[in-house]
Amino acid sequence: MSGEQHLEPKSKPGGLFDENGNPSQDIQPTHKKEVTTQGSTQAKSEPQKEELTEEGITTHWKNEPQKEKSMTTKPEEKKTPQKAEPKSQAPTKQENKSNLSLDKINRMSINNLVKAAPKDRFIQSIAGSNPTEKDYSDAEKIFSREASFALRAFSENSYLKKVAENNKLSVINAMIDLGNSGLSLSPVLKQGYFVPMDKKVLFWASYMGKRDIVMASGQVKDAYARLVYEGEEFEVKYGTGGHIKHTPDPWGDKDPSKIKGGYWYCVLSNGAEKFGTMNKQEIEAIQKRAPSAGASTSPWKSDWEQMALKTVFNRGFKEMPKGNLSDQQIKALEVGDQLEEKDVKNWIKQRKVKQDSFDDDYEDDNSQVEDAQIV
Repeated sequence: MSGEQHLEPKSKPGGLFDENGNPSQDIQPTHKKEVTTQGSTQAKSEPQKEELTEEGITTHWKNEPQKEKSMTTKPEEKKTPQKAEPKSQAPTKQENKSNLSLDKINRMSINNLVKAAPKDRFIQSIAGSNPTEKDYSDAEKIFSREASFALRAFSENSYLKKVAENNKLSVINAMIDLGNSGLSLSPVLKQGYFVPMDKKVLFWASYMGKRDIVMASGQVKDAYARLVYEGEEFEVKYGTGGHIKHTPDPWGDKDPSKIKGGYWYCVLSNGAEKFGTMNKQEIEAIQKRAPSAGASTSPWKSDWEQMALKTVFNRGFKEMPKGNLSDQQIKALEVGDQLEEKDVKNWIKQRKVKQDSFDDDYEDDNSQVEDAQIV
């Protein structure tokens, strides 16, 4: 048809292009880009610019990385909170500063040695490794008190002091054993004492001290040791219905030669009874192993009954419940027993060897052990 005019199709309103072929102004982002996280929706920033491509209009967003990014981010991994390290409640005083060289220890006076060298270890044995301020203060008071008792013991026993002067390291060990035992050097309580033995100062727990320990455990109602003399009624039965029956004679002859033996006895908190016996021959066998046995002023001669009671109770102490005592406490309490049962044999052998120059400055060990308090 002549005059027929060819018309270009117009874009529909709202299409990609307007009637002039330009990108339609109607095309605008109608929503904000959303990023989904754990249970929340966050809106991103407004578009920065738009670009026409063969695929259509590409919208560029602010701060959008050039690489394609997933619309949904990965959930954040839950981090397990780490437990904060507990802060030590111990005051700065509690830090161990007693690691002294042997040379420095030997140059210290006995007074300074007792008051300073074993202090931290002693306090730690009482208050624990992480004491509160109050625990530390209480333990420090106990140490000061026991140090004064120790210095009193040295001042009242010249031989004990001489041994201490020549073996100062043993003084530190004796003070630490005292702290571990939980007992006291108090001359009133009579729970323990320092003894010069085998060129060392040793802490020995007494019969009364060990009895106090088992009584304080809460598992023992009563505990004691007794000696049986000739003419007294005594009966012991083991097994079913086991018991000990002792009828002492308060007016009988109490000469040591009349002793037949002894026994130890304890009643547990549940009412159960424990007991054991030692005849005189067994007691005398312990006496013969003691380093002081041959001395003219040995405690086995001046205080035989008390030494016999201590020996009998020591036998029972091993069988009695001791509560929550640590291995260190038990070891400290049994220092004397270990010496009697094990170390003494080697010590006696060494005594047969020619004495060295160190012994020349000493009196015979056996002649001085009696100065120790026997309870």
